[in-house]
Amino acid sequence: MSYTSYSRGGAEGVRLSINPRTPANITALDVFLLAEINRMKGGSVVRNMHGGQLSLFNKVYGSDSLRNDLLRGRSPVAIVASWRGFEDGFRAKRQKYLLYP
Repeated sequence: MSYTSYSRGGAEGVRLSINPRTPANITALDVFLLAEINRMKGGSVVRNMHGGQLSLFNKVYGSDSLRNDLLRGRSPVAIVASWRGFEDGFRAKRQKYLLYP
């Protein structure tokens, strides 16, 4: 996976390149992209959220912890790594319910 700055017709963004045959953690990918876009904008993307926008962001991510981590400058690597214990526990608990292990 790689990403680069992208600008065309006055719109700015990030161009993402992913090999479609490579397994990916889409939630982790989202955190990496958000952190990079926020970094490129000097922290203003996360810092300037307010009102309904902030409320929706927190609902999508389940709490305000992701925004707070990004505001504190925590790296996306550290954020994603902090989920490892929960993920491992969830995978173990769900195993008996899978039709195709």
